[in-house]
Amino acid sequence: MDSMEKKYSILVKKGGVRSARLTIKARSAELVVSVPDFYGQDQIRSLIDEHRDWIENQFRKLHHVNKIISKIIDEHRDEALIFGEWHKTLEAKTLDRRFLKRMLVEYLDFRIPEFATQMGLEYGGVSVRALRSQFGSCSPDNNLSFSLVLVFAPKVWIDYVIVHELAHIVHKNHSQKFWDLVGEYCSHYRQKRKNLRSEARLYFALLERIK
Repeated sequence: MDSMEKKYSILVKKGGVRSARLTIKARSAELVVSVPDFYGQDQIRSLIDEHRDWIENQFRKLHHVNKIISKIIDEHRDEALIFGEWHKTLEAKTLDRRFLKRMLVEYLDFRIPEFATQMGLEYGGVSVRALRSQFGSCSPDNNLSFSLVLVFAPKVWIDYVIVHELAHIVHKNHSQKFWDLVGEYCSHYRQKRKNLRSEARLYFALLERIK
């Protein structure tokens, strides 16, 4: 593993899985090797060697995407992305996470009740946090939480996340019935979901620049 560690870090997690699994963590440029407890160092090394081509290809793709993101950020160095549009930032000091949160909260406070009424649903509290692994969540008590990075996304994509989380009040899973409910209140949700995922790395990179 020594030669590979020079290119990217490797995190080995033992236990909690029945079979070996390799995962690439994009934001940390890290290879996560999840294996059962009985795996030894030789087995882990063999696993990595066996999938070396796949691993190298994934990191090449990651490097390429990161270069594109860096270029986009450089091209908009004096601008802020708000609801899918770039704006000139004359007062850099006003562009902080509190400002972004206030912008997103205002939109959520307006749209969530609208969709909830349309869907005939009641929800608990609403919060905005710097979620790093998902755009939103719905707790067992039907409290809704949304990631701050949504402030960078077009409003129609945010609407999809709102409908998605509200639908979890009815279906605490991603069954076909769940997706049917999402589709009933959000047209072209598959494309919006795809768009959000494709822009996620850019959004998280933008948020990391703002305190």
